Amino acid sequence: MALLHLFKEISPSSQLHILHCNHGVRTEAYHDAVFVEEQAKLLQIPIHLRIHGGLKQLPSGFQAVAREWRRQEAERLCKLLKLSFIVQGHHKEDQLETRVHRILRGTHLSNLQGIRVKQGHWLHPLLGFTKLELRNYLLKNDLLWKEDPSNADNKYTRNYLRHEVIPKLQQVAGGALEQRLEELSLQSLALQEHLHAERETIWTKVCVQEADVLKLRNLELIRLSDLVCWEILHHWLKMNHLNPSFERLQGLAKQVKKSPRTPWCWQIGKGWQVRSKSSQLTLEQIVDASTKVLRD
Repeated sequence: MALLHLFKEISPSSQLHILHCNHGVRTEAYHDAVFVEEQAKLLQIPIHLRIHGGLKQLPSGFQAVAREWRRQEAERLCKLLKLSFIVQGHHKEDQLETRVHRILRGTHLSNLQGIRVKQGHWLHPLLGFTKLELRNYLLKNDLLWKEDPSNADNKYTRNYLRHEVIPKLQQVAGGALEQRLEELSLQSLALQEHLHAERETIWTKVCVQEADVLKLRNLELIRLSDLVCWEILHHWLKMNHLNPSFERLQGLAKQVKKSPRTPWCWQIGKGWQVRSKSSQLTLEQIVDASTKVLRD
């Protein structure tokens, strides 16, 4: 609600749209949708309601699936209405939770920044404000809001981090947890920018484009430092919608440097493998279960 009313103050209603996603899981969800509809009507802002019918049956991974669904719906609406930005109301505590979650879940050192204020056409303008500050803004202006009761349920990882883990980490850090993670984030961003610059500089030397297949030259890869080699391999795999664990990626890099000229295959996950042939790497789907695959 704070985000909505703040944007109402600086933008005409004709330039704003509200997207409300109902996961179809909570019994209170219907009343939340009605509340948002009423607020939209008062502010004279068009509202778009979306309901998902299959999330309730998910055995696990609800939050990740729900988040991706909301993202896809927002992208579709943005494209359909030819809007400039998608704006979300994440605040300072959300940022802290995201950074802790990424560290515990596992990610590359160059990807510890958390939520960015601007990433493409996604905006997060409230990251500098705490939840308390936003709530006080609503109270001061006699504005209504709704609390999602599922935010108190510790069965969800983010809620457990928020209620149990982060308060204990704050104690250990002497109340400076946010500052420590911000410093780590700045270092991570600097590393990311450096690796991207290195990749851009050498990309054409490392790559071979044959028809619609992009290959990598082993003899160029073995000349690179481990960090840059990992960056090249990760970017190449990500272009093919693959995001292997660091263990798999590190193993692949070691295999390249160990045997740059001899043929071999390396399983990368999700039914794909990297094949080394004629000192070049190609990516292919695994179709034969008897294919010999190197694992170490």
